[in-house]
Order: sequence, then structure tokens, then C-alpha cells
Amino acid sequence: MSPQGLTVRQGGLFKIKKDGVFISHKNPPNQIRIERLQDNGRVKVAWIPDDKIKEMQEDVEPDWLKIYKADTTSVPYLFRLGFTYNAANQIDKALYYLNRVKNTNPDYRGLAFEFIYAYNALNQFDKAEVAINDELKKTPNNGHLYKELVYAQIKSGKMDKAEETYKKGILLCSVGDKTEMIMNIIPPISRRKIKKNLTTGQIMHKPGYQQTTNA
Repeated sequence: MSPQGLTVRQGGLFKIKKDGVFISHKNPPNQIRIERLQDNGRVKVAWIPDDKIKEMQEDVEPDWLKIYKADTTSVPYLFRLGFTYNAANQIDKALYYLNRVKNTNPDYRGLAFEFIYAYNALNQFDKAEVAINDELKKTPNNGHLYKELVYAQIKSGKMDKAEETYKKGILLCSVGDKTEMIMNIIPPISRRKIKKNLTTGQIMHKPGYQQTTNA
């Protein structure tokens, strides 16, 4: 894995002959691409044995790969790994690298949010709420944090707090975060109001219909 995440270098094609021999076809230099793989469920990866790589007259560790592997212990590199694994929903792996960053530089930019994301993904909503509130003390106008806080409070059943947080956050969030926050909070609020109406006997009727009672 490179500092940019799961990365592939598209340098050509290969085929396997009937006798099992691997034959490669290299692209011209101007057609070689290096790009980050996206976690969309459509990327298929297979490891080619070293002996087959040599059979295609390729280096097991080519020069272009050595550049990416030169830095494997720095804080930025470890953070990038944690970020990438979070994005791929491999939370346990993400936390392994994020904790290594925390041990070296607990105030590293973006680290707190990656922990918050991981806690929410693991349903550890109390931990997420504590971490978010700590960050809000530092950046009280961070709408992204409010979105995550609303989510954590909804999932932990703290609807009164979630509504209060929503009212504050909706004024600070980006359009995308507002949309997500609204989609998260409307269903539980609606369920709560329906339950309250049923408990108090306040049944809603469609216009034009009359409520009838049996004599």
C-alpha cells in the first residue's frame, strides 16, 4: 500500500498460455497509469507468485514501487493508512494505525475525526460523543462534527440531545452534511411523534373524512 492508499500501476497486460506459462505485454510509457483503487466492490485483486513475475521478465520489486515503499513508519504515512482503512470500512485495521499515530502525535491534524468515524462505525457511540465534544471545544463552529454528534446521539437513544445538536449544527453544516443530518434525524423524530400521538389518542385523519364512533 502506498501513502495514497491502495494503489495500482497499470503498465500492461498478461496472458496465461495453456501450458501455464505467463506472457506479458507492456504498454508504451505514455500509456502507463498509476491510480488509487476505489472501495466500490468492483475491484478484484490477485497476487501473482514471484516466480511467475520473473517468468514475464519483470522485477519482483520494480523501481517505481521502491519509491512508494521508502516511507513506512512516518506519522503521515501511518495516518494515511488509517484513513484508507476507515474509508474501506476495515475499522480494526484503521484503529491499529491510528493508535500508532496517536502514540507519536496525539494532536495530528485529522486524527480526532478518524477516531470519531471509527467509533461510530463500531457502534461505540459514547466514545464518539466524548471525542466529538472534546473537538468542539477547540473548533465550536465545525459543522462536520455536529453531523457526527447527531448521528451518535440518535444511535445511543439520546433524541432530546440530538434535536438540540441538530438545531445548532444545521446553521454551520455544508449542504452535503445538512442533507445527511436531516436524513438521519427525520425517521426517529417521526417515529417518536407517532408513538406520542398513539399514546395520547391523537389520531390523524385524512382531509374530508370524519371520525366515527360506535354507539
